Amino acid sequence: MATLTRTRDIWHLRSLLYGLILAATLLLSGLTFLGAHASGTSNAVDRLFLIRLTLLVPIIAVWLLAARSARRFKNYAVLIGNSKDGQSINNLANGLLLVLAYLVLLSLASPIIGLFEKTSILNAATALVNHVPLLVAIGAAWLLFKGSQQLVALTGKPLWNRSRIVKFAVPFGLAMSAFSLYFYSQASQLEYAFGVPRFVLPIDTLMLTYVLPYVVVWLLGFVSALNLAWYAKHAPGIIYKSLFYDTCRGLVLVYVGIFLTQLLISASVVIRGFDLGLLFVYGIVILEVVGYSLLYRGAVKLQRIEEVG
Repeated sequence: MATLTRTRDIWHLRSLLYGLILAATLLLSGLTFLGAHASGTSNAVDRLFLIRLTLLVPIIAVWLLAARSARRFKNYAVLIGNSKDGQSINNLANGLLLVLAYLVLLSLASPIIGLFEKTSILNAATALVNHVPLLVAIGAAWLLFKGSQQLVALTGKPLWNRSRIVKFAVPFGLAMSAFSLYFYSQASQLEYAFGVPRFVLPIDTLMLTYVLPYVVVWLLGFVSALNLAWYAKHAPGIIYKSLFYDTCRGLVLVYVGIFLTQLLISASVVIRGFDLGLLFVYGIVILEVVGYSLLYRGAVKLQRIEEVG
């Protein structure tokens, strides 16, 4: 761990990051209102918009927590760029930035599809909206995995032996098999609230281009969290240990939230009011808030490290 004196925020893209969050917030708010307007009449429009607004506020709160967490990790990575763990922290920071981008794109997916409802490019737009966030998620998972692997290497103590691999692979494999079978049976029947199919590619194609990549994303994400827990166990200093334990727990909850979100996307749930589907969405958002609160708490501890001289 590098020893630092307190310094200013030196990651120069901070303003751009928050500017993009503001733009995404305005876009999502506008699209949410337009979507509610297209789904009802008179008082029903206002009611549906208010329901969706109750989701909008915590979703934006998650974005802000994610942005602040990633910014602090990024700033710390810049500060310790020449140290032995500088590159690994930088990879983690970049991975967290891409997870934020994924969450934003996923939140905008359904409202954007609504704009193409009666156009000739609806199918192409749907396929792109389904897969572009996934590409970002793959990039995020890879960077988090790479950074966490680099940290494990710094401990000089290998984490993965045959016993640990089996203990992880069996429950993970069962969960992924169940998800794959569920998706295969449901995907062709799924529609958005405005009657547009959620998926337009053949199911066999989707299993290769959608389901399999998500399995890879979750594999890399959960392995990254375990790597961080291992590093926390062997890291020097109480603050560093606490920081990476918080980061590990937060990352687990974030990826569980992503998994549950895909379960919801793969389910025939259409939210038109206060119902069980809406409660499930609230639960996922709360899970993401808790996860990112832990990530942010870990990121705040970086400030203490910066103040050590």
